[in-house]
Amino acid sequence: MSDDSTQMADESIAASNPNPDDGQFTLVTYTYCVGGVFYAFLCGPAIGRRGYPPIDPAWMAVTFLWVVPVLLSATIDTRPFRQRLHDLAIYCVATAFIDAATFGGTVPRHVTFLGTLIDTVILFGPLHLVVGTILDGFVQLIRSMARFAAYTLPPTVRSATPWLAFAALLALAGAFPFVFRAYSFAELAHRGRTQAEKDWNDQCAQVYVDWSDPFKYAGDSTLINEYDRTTGLKKSHRHRETQYVEAYNERIAELLREHGIPDWSMKDHLVDASDLIGMLDSAEMDPIEQFPYEINENIILFRRGTISRWGGTMSSSDDGLSIGTKASLVGVGNDKKPVSIGRLVKYPDVVFIRNGDDWVGAFHESGRELSSATRR
Repeated sequence: MSDDSTQMADESIAASNPNPDDGQFTLVTYTYCVGGVFYAFLCGPAIGRRGYPPIDPAWMAVTFLWVVPVLLSATIDTRPFRQRLHDLAIYCVATAFIDAATFGGTVPRHVTFLGTLIDTVILFGPLHLVVGTILDGFVQLIRSMARFAAYTLPPTVRSATPWLAFAALLALAGAFPFVFRAYSFAELAHRGRTQAEKDWNDQCAQVYVDWSDPFKYAGDSTLINEYDRTTGLKKSHRHRETQYVEAYNERIAELLREHGIPDWSMKDHLVDASDLIGMLDSAEMDPIEQFPYEINENIILFRRGTISRWGGTMSSSDDGLSIGTKASLVGVGNDKKPVSIGRLVKYPDVVFIRNGDDWVGAFHESGRELSSATRR
């Protein structure tokens, strides 16, 4: 009974073609050719991407769609594996070259023919051949099992089954990039909210802002505010994916509404713009003659050379002012200029550091840079 059902299924597929092998060869070749060209077109954005900022996840998802023509052809191709292998191998190698061109790399990415060819030979070519062969064999196994299971169905239904599978695969392939995109965005948002809660608990929460946000202008000076004046939280540029940033900021806003401005924020220590600019010309600053100079346990000033502090080292290769803190290393210019420090009664926990007469920075006692002003 099994042999009869298998023969009936094969005959029903080939009934409309007196030479089914020729028809299948033409259709399978067409599937591989059209699929390969379409795959190359869809991979264009992934090949041409800079590496950062990241492109839409849907364009990265399409790089996996090279398997679709393999699956499609296997659903309608009943020829022996040896006859199928030639077309399959050519297609796998061709798409491997395209896939290799989308491969990672440094930022900015530089795609070269030689580099892509090497990646194809070493990694992507063998990978595509192995995966393509496995998928083809898997689909053929499913076809064989389906033929035995469907022997009681009418011939018209049996003959339509491969084409229904063909259509279903096309629909799934079309939906995959969008499903992957939605999943990626949801995952980024989840990570953003989770990180926001962790940073809040660790007392290092921040707010993501546009690149131009920290820069303000007053008279002939440019001001850079490292902290948000409303919340006192550290500003960070939007260098992450939009969904991550928006979810992070949203969760921080929720926590601020629930708990208010936390005690560990820098809001009460932020310096007014007029006071900061005034320190550029203040005569009450004390000059620093010897370097390195330790202002407190969290801030040290030095010039050319290397210092060891806080379990690590900090280095400078020029005579410009370097401000080493427990939080960061701040370099101010490359030339040697007079350095002075000072304080204002209004800001008891803030130390002002001036380099020449064109830069001054405000630092919290903990070493965190609050703001700076540069005379243009």
